[in-house]
Amino acid sequence: DTPFALSRRGNSQTVGVGETPMVDLFNRPILFSGIFLGDILIVEDALRQGRSISERYQGMTSLHAAARAGGVDILRKLLELPE
Repeated sequence: DTPFALSRRGNSQTVGVGETPMVDLFNRPILFSGIFLGDILIVEDALRQGRSISERYQGMTSLHAAARAGGVDILRKLLELPE
């Protein structure tokens, strides 16, 4: 488990897998961070923690962001979840 830097509303810290905070260093919701990074593990962790696929960031839903980012596997993962 490689730690990575994320932020909890401005308080930078290093967290390991399974300790995903609400936002990243760019103040993006963590679900969108995973989508834009193309990291399905971050996306799955965010969904397990209760993040909604209806959540919006800069006017986009997670489905729109995944389609725009070209994340086919992530898009499939989001589509298999009930809303």
